[in-house]
Amino acid sequence: PNEANEYVFVISKNTKFDNMLITAVDKDGFDKTIKCKRPNKLKWKRITITVESEPPEVTFDTSESSAIEENEEEKIYWYNKEGGVLTVNVNDDKHNDGICSGIGSVEITDEYDGITNTLHSETFTENQENAYDFPIDVSTLSDGIHHIKVMVTDNAGNNCDPYPAVQVIGIDELPPDGTISAEKTMQKK
Repeated sequence: PNEANEYVFVISKNTKFDNMLITAVDKDGFDKTIKCKRPNKLKWKRITITVESEPPEVTFDTSESSAIEENEEEKIYWYNKEGGVLTVNVNDDKHNDGICSGIGSVEITDEYDGITNTLHSETFTENQENAYDFPIDVSTLSDGIHHIKVMVTDNAGNNCDPYPAVQVIGIDELPPDGTISAEKTMQKK
């Protein structure tokens, strides 16, 4: 399973050494080395190293969309040009178990009409928050179909799954167009 694992190494009481290096490597080859040094020949304390291999989660809040269209290829959430917000939620602790390294980087792009534009790009330092919301004001987007792509990596090097996460939205700038006509008919009395 793709879960964080905890390993306990038992070193016998009579083992003689003052320094130890412990290297943990996840399934993608990312590693973390910790140097453990026994201070002043005192007793060793318990050191816990947790290897996180759970990918960050990306969800989309489309509650402000005005309509949903499903076809064979994709599901499109439609927004009117007047406004609305698509919120991208990223979370590195989706199980709320505290086993996470925190969000490391987020890049949100918009693919529209063969052109890719970056909507948001941010790198976080270690020990930052585990969850962030990124609101996208859809009134800034052009009329038509947009593929919003989100690439998230946590501080342990895990990428969101699927990578990138994609949400398809449509922007409708044009009001409905049509005419109403009525024919006058002659009726006999």
